[in-house]
Amino acid sequence: MRLLIRVSVLLPIASVFMLGLTSIWHDAAMPDPKVAILVVIAILPALLVFLPGIERRLGRWFVPVTLSLYLVCQTTLTSLLQNLGMARFDMMSVGSINVVEPGVLVMIPLLLIAWQFGWKGALLASATAGTLHMLIGLAMHQWMPSDPQVAEVVPILRPDLLYFLPLLVAYLGGLLRRQQRQEEAAHMRWREYAATAEVLAVQRERKRLAQQLRTGVVETLAILAAQLDSLTGVLAGRPQDESDAVHDVQKAVRADIQSVSEWVDELQASPLESSELEAALKACASAMSHRTGVSVDVQVGDLPGDLTPIQELSLYHVADQALNHMVNHRGVSQVAVRLSTVDQVVALTVHDDGLCRCQEAEHNEIDDLEAYASLVGGQLCFHQQAEHGNTVALWLPCKNNHSSDS
Repeated sequence: MRLLIRVSVLLPIASVFMLGLTSIWHDAAMPDPKVAILVVIAILPALLVFLPGIERRLGRWFVPVTLSLYLVCQTTLTSLLQNLGMARFDMMSVGSINVVEPGVLVMIPLLLIAWQFGWKGALLASATAGTLHMLIGLAMHQWMPSDPQVAEVVPILRPDLLYFLPLLVAYLGGLLRRQQRQEEAAHMRWREYAATAEVLAVQRERKRLAQQLRTGVVETLAILAAQLDSLTGVLAGRPQDESDAVHDVQKAVRADIQSVSEWVDELQASPLESSELEAALKACASAMSHRTGVSVDVQVGDLPGDLTPIQELSLYHVADQALNHMVNHRGVSQVAVRLSTVDQVVALTVHDDGLCRCQEAEHNEIDDLEAYASLVGGQLCFHQQAEHGNTVALWLPCKNNHSSDS
């Protein structure tokens, strides 16, 4: 829309310049003040659009203000030229009323307003253009009756074209926007389905690995512990150093059984089924600290109330994968997890104080997280600094936070 405005506001200037080359303009022999008024009206919308800093100061009001000024200036310019007898369009008489077709340049701001603001904007803009056009003609006949350049009648714009075309454009624009919203909603649903499938696949894989650990490792260690218990009785009466060695092995096996059992429980857990997101993140961080010895600090700020279950699960999934990635960095001692809302976007950051070894497998993990983040409509980045640690950041738009660039 902004590009269309920048192009269209140049058309009145071009039209006045071309009109100045015609014999009608030279035959009119208008005084310089009238010429200056026409030129100022023609260039005023372009000044608003192209002067530096105007768009930044107006912000979101730039489009409505520019279109309104463009409509007023173009209608005024067309009305002045028609009443001065310098711009002629097809005219027809309906009784004592003479109507003319609205010029192409008059229709441009009307159609832009209709496309941008719908049928309400179309009706308001058409009514404004028709009323302003007629009032300028009446004022010229009232205050300039002796001016030979003033047309004999007040040209009134045809209401069928003045209203029909903008309303048609408003209808088509609304139809297109509804279709775009439906396609966007369908796209979001498919992305959520894909993200859900991704998370479910990860959970199934975790449960499969947990089952393999339980049957392949825990049970084997339990059998080994039983055999060591039997060996303890056999070694009764043997030298003390042999008994101490067996006891040390028993202690190590029991510790391994405990560690592997904790891993199995962590892999099989469904973190968000029995707890909220904040509690699940802190439980994950606590388990990670207990297992690796790395200090993990979790802080969760205010989160929007419209987070969907898949979005919460996605945030937990990314945080869990990022933690598993970062605790393996060289020299890491602390990891900070921060989750909050920034400018209506949920921001998750995981930062460590270690050194990334930049192995291909680690980058593949980040690539997988980036692909997953795109499935849920988010954006993920990995920032590495030699002396200041590494950061994984995820920005996830809220469910009802959709903005359109006009």
